[in-house]
Amino acid sequence: MHSRTVLVGALALTGLVGCDDQAGAPAAGQGQPAAAQAGQAAQPAAEAPKAPAADGVKLPESTRMLPIPTPEKLEKWDGDADEAEVELYSTVITAVACAKQLAEESDPDILKRCSPLDAARSGFAIYDPAEQELYLLDPKSFHQFELERGFGGSMDITGKIIGARDELPVLKSEDYTITPKPPPGAFKGCL
Repeated sequence: MHSRTVLVGALALTGLVGCDDQAGAPAAGQGQPAAAQAGQAAQPAAEAPKAPAADGVKLPESTRMLPIPTPEKLEKWDGDADEAEVELYSTVITAVACAKQLAEESDPDILKRCSPLDAARSGFAIYDPAEQELYLLDPKSFHQFELERGFGGSMDITGKIIGARDELPVLKSEDYTITPKPPPGAFKGCL
């Protein structure tokens, strides 16, 4: 029911469906020029053209949102208890899909080809180049906008491994710092 309310509200903003919609009819005068609104105000609401119910409205492909990756149930991590506490520096923020591909192929150039869209579809992961280890990130312990902003950049993190997913450890953060990837042409060194 909540998703229908949100959809009707979003369609009301575009003028496709009115907020007073019970059966899917647009509100009087919505989505029409001012001259037509003045003439339509005298008409009864029953004569207003019927729009399809909000549940049956198909949005254009360009307005559809990507599904938010939902975490599956975690598997038990098979590492030692003393390895559960991790402290990582200069890890690369990447997408889960790219991290899995990197684990299979062992080609670090995969990280260069990975786009933020891949992370939006599959979730975020980090790669530790010093130890050549991959860690999936627990979505509950990070703000997604920070990970999106820092995509391709580096992260210093202290945390704990809380389980595994697809044989990769899932890391819950206790403290982290994100350094975004510098824009192309940015100054990167000392004079």
